[in-house]
Amino acid sequence: MASIHYWDGNDEKDLSASSIQYWDGSALRTFDGTPSLSYWNGSTEYDILPVSVPPSTPQYVGAAAGHASAKVFFSPPSSTGSHPVTSYTVSISPGGTTRTGTTSPITIPNLSNGTAYTFRVRANSEGGSSSYSPASTAVTPRATIPGQQLQYKTVSISLDSISPLSMFEAELDRIAAHGGDVVLVIHAIVDSPTGHTFTRIPYSRVKAAFDAIAERGIGIAMVKPHIVTAAAGDGFYRGDYRPDNIPQFFANWTGEMQHFVGFCNTYGATYLSVSCEQIILTAAQYYDYWVALKNSVKGTQPSIKLTAAFTTAELYDLYTYWIPQGTPHMARLLDAFGINSWIRLTNKVYNPDSPNITVQELVDGWYNSAQGDPHMGRLDYVCGNLGIPYFVTEVGVRPYTGALSTMESGQVPSGDLNYDVQGLLYRSVFAGLASSARCIGVSIWHVHEPFNYFKRSSPHIFAGELAIREAYNA
Repeated sequence: MASIHYWDGNDEKDLSASSIQYWDGSALRTFDGTPSLSYWNGSTEYDILPVSVPPSTPQYVGAAAGHASAKVFFSPPSSTGSHPVTSYTVSISPGGTTRTGTTSPITIPNLSNGTAYTFRVRANSEGGSSSYSPASTAVTPRATIPGQQLQYKTVSISLDSISPLSMFEAELDRIAAHGGDVVLVIHAIVDSPTGHTFTRIPYSRVKAAFDAIAERGIGIAMVKPHIVTAAAGDGFYRGDYRPDNIPQFFANWTGEMQHFVGFCNTYGATYLSVSCEQIILTAAQYYDYWVALKNSVKGTQPSIKLTAAFTTAELYDLYTYWIPQGTPHMARLLDAFGINSWIRLTNKVYNPDSPNITVQELVDGWYNSAQGDPHMGRLDYVCGNLGIPYFVTEVGVRPYTGALSTMESGQVPSGDLNYDVQGLLYRSVFAGLASSARCIGVSIWHVHEPFNYFKRSSPHIFAGELAIREAYNA
């Protein structure tokens, strides 16, 4: 702020701004310390100082639809100009109306269900208004938003033995903001790809993770242990896990389940996953081992619900062999059928400059995939015969333009970094995969890289997180 000094005869004094007043032609005003300079061109007076600079345009504008409404999310402009931003104006299309708010998100009421809307946002200050942002992706308000009917609305978050807990907590803060509960993945470290001895993450670290979830008011829908190796971490493919001593594996694994069910009981987790992608070990020949494991766990905590996160290969075997043959199988022991739905829904590489993939074609892919997999039909058949619902325990895509076309292959996707593909996939999950009355829950994979749908270091809300907020009614 500028200051004005004067000489009082003995010393130089700083003249308080509050003591200077001037007549502006209509009112007496107090000098605020801001310098001004103007010139007269013979007919008009022009200000030179101060120069009023409007803010720059708000960034990353997106929207989540609700019933006859929408929430518009955006990030502040990179520059506020000459004055602080005081408000934001949302322009609504179709309709041409506007709504003003002071921060993101801004709720837009009185929309028509079934109509697709886009939104643009500008920032306002005493220095003027910015230009409007580019239009958001279109969203369509509905009386019932796909995903909001789910009993369990979750995202997956993992606890390993080495990552800083501060990173885990930062991810929880973001989850708390966008709504929903968590599926807590906890690593169970096996001594080798053929071993049967497990090293647990220290009790104090696991407890700290559960406490951090509880402190933020986030529910735990499921505890989902993952067998990992020290070398590969969660990159270890459990379908290749072949313990060299089956009876000893089941004895040790039952002990691990007893360990985790204690945390479920203390922290109110609803489901415990007793298997994840353990293809060899869920074969029908090991049914009696699973009966003993179930009896042990239920004997400790009768109210715990059990599931298993099956692969699409295990679903295929149940659909093709075990269910038609009436074979005893561990899936018959569960309260819900868990499915890790990694399906290639399209062979297209996404083009963000000229979008070439729609949500509807991905929805269609859940019924008949790009590889000819009738995923929804198989789920309906298997769960109908088992008489249990299903829980989508994993579904996700990496944020790259080539990721949708490589979803089931395990390949590192090609193309540029692009978060829009996650929005496309998640919306198809809620509108397709989760639309069956048999589906009770979904867990989006994952808040960790490389599947992360947000950046921990950035407040920007990308397309995938917008889809989650919409479905989870944040």
